[in-house]
Amino acid sequence: MKLFINRDVSASDTCFIIYDELGRQKYHAVLKRSKHNVKKNNIKIDIIDENKIITAKIRKLPIVGVNSFTLKNDMTALTLVIINAASGVQCRFYGNNWHICGDAVSKNFSIIDVDNAVIAVQRKQSGNYYELEISDPAKEVMCLAASLCINLINTVDKLAIQAV
Repeated sequence: MKLFINRDVSASDTCFIIYDELGRQKYHAVLKRSKHNVKKNNIKIDIIDENKIITAKIRKLPIVGVNSFTLKNDMTALTLVIINAASGVQCRFYGNNWHICGDAVSKNFSIIDVDNAVIAVQRKQSGNYYELEISDPAKEVMCLAASLCINLINTVDKLAIQAV
């Protein structure tokens, strides 16, 4: 199955809109704002489906020097750590056996399982969207959440978290 991720730059709290292959809105990622989040430099994002049900939660932890995200849904919790090293961006999952293969900076990468099976492939498409092809529907939401975390990394000026 394919999902198409589009960055929402409007004034609303929606930071990404995710469409299915038929062009219907399937999910949207909404930034949760609170005084506590701003003061502590926390970023919290809910992934909400077309029935307005929260299917996953993303939280960026304020750790100096790295971008550390916790990803949670009803069945899984994992951590994705993104390190901006001199040799490039390194992505590490904790809580499962996945790893990122490819170039996270250019947003063209694959999520690979421990047995080298491809779980998902993201490709940057022309225009302002990304194509995420997921091979296992059971892992759709967590693959989407991981992809959104990597897409939050700003690679235009410097490797930093984008203001969402």
